[in-house]
This record gives sequence, C-alpha cells and structure tokens, in this order.
Amino acid sequence: MDLPRHQLLARARLAEHQHGAVGDGDLVDAAHHLLHGRAVADHPDGRIGALDVAPQLLVLAAQAAVGERAIVTTGPPDPLLSIDNRVTTAPKGARRDLSIHRGLNENTITILGSIAVDDRGYTGGIGISHPGLLFVYMLRSSLAQKGVTVTGASRVDGSATALENEIATLQSPPFSVIAAQTLKPSQNLYTELILRTLGKVAPPPPPATTTSNLPQTSDELGLEAVKSFLKTVGLRPEALVLDDASGLSRNDMITADASVQLLTFMSKHRYATVFRDALPIGGVDGTLRNRFKGTPAENNVRAKTGSLSSAASLGGYLTTAGGEKLAFSIMVNNYPRDLDPRSSCIDPITVLLASFAGKATDDATTVH
Repeated sequence: MDLPRHQLLARARLAEHQHGAVGDGDLVDAAHHLLHGRAVADHPDGRIGALDVAPQLLVLAAQAAVGERAIVTTGPPDPLLSIDNRVTTAPKGARRDLSIHRGLNENTITILGSIAVDDRGYTGGIGISHPGLLFVYMLRSSLAQKGVTVTGASRVDGSATALENEIATLQSPPFSVIAAQTLKPSQNLYTELILRTLGKVAPPPPPATTTSNLPQTSDELGLEAVKSFLKTVGLRPEALVLDDASGLSRNDMITADASVQLLTFMSKHRYATVFRDALPIGGVDGTLRNRFKGTPAENNVRAKTGSLSSAASLGGYLTTAGGEKLAFSIMVNNYPRDLDPRSSCIDPITVLLASFAGKATDDATTVH
C-alpha cells in the first residue's frame, strides 16, 4: 500500500508584464522565516519559505604541498555566496581542524583551520541564506539553457497576489518516497517543508483552539495537525512539546516512553510498512549505514537517529534473536563533551536488544 500523491512542488506561473516564480498558494511564507526556538548558531539550513533550495554541497580538499591554501568548491552555483577560505594544507597525518562560520543573514562563509596533505577531503552541506532568490536564479538559468530568455530583475515577493498564465506543473513523487528521502538521510529541511505543506492541506483547527486574532501561518497549522494526530495515538499533552518539524528547536521536548507509544501505534497503522521502510536500516543505508556492521543489529534494526550538541537518540524497531519484534527508544543527554554516546551507550544497548534470545513478559512488551 502506498501513500497518496500530493503536489508538494509549486506551480510556476508567469504574470503579464512580470517575470518570476512563486509558491502556489503559500506566498505569505515566500519572505522566508527563521525557525522557532533556535539561537543564531542553530540555523544550518538557512531560512524556510515557499521557495526553497536544498543545502549547498561544500567540498574541501588539501593541496599537494604543505602550507598551501586548501581547495574549496561549492554547488550548485550561487551568485550571492562568497567564500573566505583560510584553510591551509598541513603535513601528512595531521588531525583535521576545521571551523565553518557564517553570520545570520550574511552571504559570506568563512572557513578556518587546516587539513592534512593525505586527508581524503571534507564534504558537508551549507544552508542557503536567501533560498527564494537562489531558486529564481536557478530557474532562470535552466530556462536560459532551453533558449527561454527572462528579462528584468529577480525578486521574491511575499504578497499572495494571484498570477495568471500557468506555464508548468510538476507532480511530486508519492509521499512514501519523500518520507524515505527525509528520514533515511535525516533531511531537516524536508521536515520543515512537509510540516508547512501539512498546514496547507489539513483541515483547519476549530476556532476555539486559537488564542490570537492573527491568521495562523502554515507551520503553526501544521503543528496543530500533528498534535491532533498524536491525540489519536493516545499521547498525553504533557508528554511532549513541539515547536518545529525537525526537532532542532531548543523548545522541543519528548520522553522515550512517548516515542515508544508512537512507534507501537505506527506498527499497527494501515501505513505501517511504508513508515517502517522509510527508516534507516542498520549497516545498510541512511544515517545508520556505517553503524551495527557485523552485529545482530545489522540489516535488522530500522530506526531514526537524533543528534544535537548535547543530546543523541535512536528510536525504531528490531527483531530479537528470540524472534520477538520490539519498539524501542534510547535517549542520552547532558553527557561529557569527550564522550561519544553512540558508540558507548546507544549502539551497545541496541545490539544487546537484538541479541536477546529470551521472551518478553506480558508486562514488558516494549523497551524504552
């Protein structure tokens, strides 16, 4: 069984005497907003809005000679972005030491440190400070490659004015595909866009649930829809606090018990197989591709990872050596800076659960 298709990607429209692309139906968010509950340093994926671009790829490689400036490349091309490269090539065997910084709402990324001459290179993602403008730039570039000339300055308009003359429509893949592309690599940007789409397509909450006279944004409506679903799961309101979709907000809070309750509910849901298949597989793919290899959890555990500067978690499903299926949640926080909770706590516990050859008692059918 597959989830229904939703048109998540915007229609492109061309207005008379005006050239530009707008998000269909969600133009208010085109101005792009910072995410709730985050400090300046907590915004790796830039801003969220109706027009978005996935984080850019940053590749850093050493030069052939020690002392020379390292090589930095990024993509896709961003005319707004500039790189201040201060990374030098270090002697063979030296430890990689990199620091990447970009101020809030700035277009210059400063990279400091060193990388060894024999280092295989660093690859990472960098957020987009003005994704709407980059979206329009990439659209114009694609049109130009096809012989379509667009004149006039590119701009992103936050007003929801109706435009005419639709020129193209792109249907999204089934949501099962989008879910896997979100959960397996832990793509935070996708979670925020899905939340806002949910806020546009889900039935609005009753008027009594709103406390403000201002119209609710698509992310606020999305959170209302999520909370409504969690009520059907049976979760108590005090069991969690939701402030965004990715879980990166410092205001987000949830217990391991609530996670197991949700996982148990989803194991009996009509889309249980779709949900399970979207999770990373231990030792196989996603954020778990390099974990659990050579253990009973390899190609067995299917779970979502979570990682912040002072918290790490893993929650999902596995089958024990005794043949029982478990829903589990492991959360570790406030650990010492020199401790890796994955290798010292989370992974050993997960392997221990997968190795269990006994049978659970009637009052211990879930582990958390």
